[in-house]
Amino acid sequence: MPGMKDDYEYDAEGDVKMAIPQPIFEVTRAPSLKVWSQSAITTFLRERKQCEGKVIEQCRVTGEVQAAVTRSIRSTLEPRVLEHVAHYLLKQDAASVSDDMLVAEMKRKVGTMLIEDNGLASMLGRGVAIDEQSRQRMKLRCEG
Repeated sequence: MPGMKDDYEYDAEGDVKMAIPQPIFEVTRAPSLKVWSQSAITTFLRERKQCEGKVIEQCRVTGEVQAAVTRSIRSTLEPRVLEHVAHYLLKQDAASVSDDMLVAEMKRKVGTMLIEDNGLASMLGRGVAIDEQSRQRMKLRCEG
């Protein structure tokens, strides 16, 4: 090519031939939990599941051991969040907290979430779908 050194090999289209193949996978970063709240934990668990799926796929192709590649949940928590959860919720030292304990506490926290009433239940109604006069509830809502 004009104006360039002839240190490189070129293909038929004029592109430089790469000596090192480009990486197959992108860098996968484990999500981190910065706040101990229901919404943050829900987001963290969802992102963690997606990240683990990517790692499983990568390990299947490359032959790596998944346990060696995946970061522990304990290491993805901010240090102050880990200290808070260990001291106040689990009543243990932060060094003795395991991933299983953290997952159980996260599921307990998310499992007690209350779904706020956004009016959908009152529109659909509660109880049986057919009233005493054998009319369906949704048809009643659409008629008038």
